Amino acid sequence: MVEHDFFLTRVIAIARGMEYDDLRRLVRALIDGRIRLAEVTLNSKGALNSIAKLKEMYQDEIHIGAGTVLNLQAVKDAVSAGAEFIVTPNMNKQVISYCAERDILITPGAFTPTEIIEAVQFGAKYVKVFPIRSLGAGYIKDILAPLSDVKLIAVGGVDDKNAGQYMGAGAYGLGVGGNLCKLPEDGDFFHITEYAKKLVETCCAV
Repeated sequence: MVEHDFFLTRVIAIARGMEYDDLRRLVRALIDGRIRLAEVTLNSKGALNSIAKLKEMYQDEIHIGAGTVLNLQAVKDAVSAGAEFIVTPNMNKQVISYCAERDILITPGAFTPTEIIEAVQFGAKYVKVFPIRSLGAGYIKDILAPLSDVKLIAVGGVDDKNAGQYMGAGAYGLGVGGNLCKLPEDGDFFHITEYAKKLVETCCAV
C-alpha cells in the first residue's frame, strides 16, 4: 500500500525539527495537498511519540515513516511506534537487510554509483540520492545511464522549481523537506497545501 501510494504521487514530505502540535497541522495540510507519504526525522524532539500519534490520527489518509534512521535499534523503535517506512541518510547494510527481510519499505541514502548498487544488493527497492543539491538533475541522468533499473529518489534542495528537472532526468520520485515542510509565518497552512499540490502535479505530469 505504501509503494502503491508513492507510485501515484511520487513525493515524500520530510518533516524535520517539528514537535507534534505543529506536525499535526502540517500533515493535515499535506494530506489536503495530495501527499501520501510523510517522514518524521528521528532527530526531531519527541519523534517516536509524534509518529505514533500521527499514525493513529490520520490512519489510512497518509503513510507516516521515520527519517534520519541511523542504526538498527532506531529502526526497531520507529517500527514499534508505527512507522510504515524507513528513510536513512546513509547506506547501512544492517538496516537495509533488516527492513528488506521484513518487507518494510526502506529508502537508504547513497551518493556514488558503488553505494547505490550496494544498497540494491542489500535489498533496497528505492535509493535516496543525497545530497543532490550540488550535483543537479544531470547526475540522476548520468547514474541511470548504466543503472537504468534503479529507482532513484532525489533529495536535498528539491523545490517546485526544479522538481520537473529531476523527474525529467529519470528520478522515480522526490523527497522534499524545508521547501515544503516549514511552518508558515502567517499561520496559514493553506500555503503548504497549495505547494504540495503543485509538487505532486509536476511529478505526475512527467
